[in-house]
Amino acid sequence: MKIKSLAFASALFIAPSVFAQDTVPIEATAQEGAEAAIADPVTIPDDGAFSDALADDAANTEANSSPNAILPLGTEVILRMNEQVTTSGNEWEEGDTFTLVVDQDVMHGQFVVIPEGSEAQGRITSLSSRGAFGRSGKMDIELEFIRVDGRQIAINGSYRQEGDGATVATLGAVFVAGPFGGFVTGESASIPNGRELSATIANALELNVPADRVENTPQVSEVDSDWRTYHEFTDRSLSPSGRVMQARQMRDAAIEEAQLTPAGRVAIIGIVE
Repeated sequence: MKIKSLAFASALFIAPSVFAQDTVPIEATAQEGAEAAIADPVTIPDDGAFSDALADDAANTEANSSPNAILPLGTEVILRMNEQVTTSGNEWEEGDTFTLVVDQDVMHGQFVVIPEGSEAQGRITSLSSRGAFGRSGKMDIELEFIRVDGRQIAINGSYRQEGDGATVATLGAVFVAGPFGGFVTGESASIPNGRELSATIANALELNVPADRVENTPQVSEVDSDWRTYHEFTDRSLSPSGRVMQARQMRDAAIEEAQLTPAGRVAIIGIVE
């Protein structure tokens, strides 16, 4: 019994020293691993294929990149007067501004650049009221800019409006009236609310869409562009050739409708100098 007890005690005495020799702190292990990685970094064997692949990727990226689309200088914008401007009375003076709205979406390809309803501003550059001897009112206006997403897009457009009194008939009436002709007055000039006016974009505009996307945006799917898609919807009482003709007419109408449908809205990045 004494021998067994001594053996057991020896085992208990020896074991901690063994465990102490085999146990390594976690922090030390991590540090040694990091130092080993720095001392002997892992390298990727390169026989030329890896470098070639990187070069090909760079070339493909450059080839696939496309410059941004440009809305051309001089693009037409149809505007509509948002209020009446007139030489009658004292409501308007030279230098006063007035508002208009964009009457139709301004498109580039299938994308809306300036949406319908955008506010625009014009200015009276010259104004003279109607006067004696049949002199009618007259005013000149300039269309200045359109507000789009917080930007002022400069436009060009100049108009002159004269009163209806500036006619041969009125001038003849002045001649017949003799000394009382001073009491014959002309007509006031007015540009009514709702009048459509045309303007043009004063600068080319860069858009946030690649040019090739504008050029290559499909107008209609390949299936819908095939007249056979519409054949089953044709009038069965027609002759075979008549049904083919009707199917093609339906196809053409679908393509025309698709071309009038915007593909989306794009933003204006800036002016192209």
